[in-house]
Amino acid sequence: MRSVTISLFILLNINLLYSQTWPKYYGQANRIDRPWDLIETYDKGYLMLGNYPEFSWLIKTDINGHILWEKIIDNEPNPLGTSLAIEAASDGGILVCGIALSAYSNKYCPFVMRLNACGEKEWCKIFEGSPNGSPWAQDIKETDSGDIVVLVYQYGTLPEETVHLFKLTADGEVLWKEPLATTYDHPGSAHKKGKRLIINNEGNFIISGQGY
Repeated sequence: MRSVTISLFILLNINLLYSQTWPKYYGQANRIDRPWDLIETYDKGYLMLGNYPEFSWLIKTDINGHILWEKIIDNEPNPLGTSLAIEAASDGGILVCGIALSAYSNKYCPFVMRLNACGEKEWCKIFEGSPNGSPWAQDIKETDSGDIVVLVYQYGTLPEETVHLFKLTADGEVLWKEPLATTYDHPGSAHKKGKRLIINNEGNFIISGQGY
């Protein structure tokens, strides 16, 4: 869990006016816990998302890192493989994305889940239909209008379509999905992977990542 401690320490040095500087350790002894994302919440506390081999977990802390609650993210009957990114929704809810095993197709697929402010699941959307074995949702953001935009890896044909954007309503219905930076449009590139998604003040989508 050292990576969690380092991440928190850096963030809190930026916010010295609001909190103490402290190191914290989370997780259980003799268990491999992997943190994947960390965000600041409305109350200046933090939400940490991670997993250990069987489950994904979510930890909510106050401004000084004291745990307010911990949740195992339950998605029966579709077991979660890994939860990779979180976003604080404008109404206090929590958006989560990653990869899950579909009970319908028995394949690993990208997913988006919405939790309430207490970390309890409200709905989950699994993106079926990919020709590939294990695509996943890499990052997630909420628009000013309350819609949800998800950055997805390896959902389309390979190696031509490795980066996708999905747009969903606040209730999880897919409005559209689009492949981006394909080799059809950019034949001099390959093996592209989008890692982070930003929505700027004009409502445009900015994606960073890597490629060859």
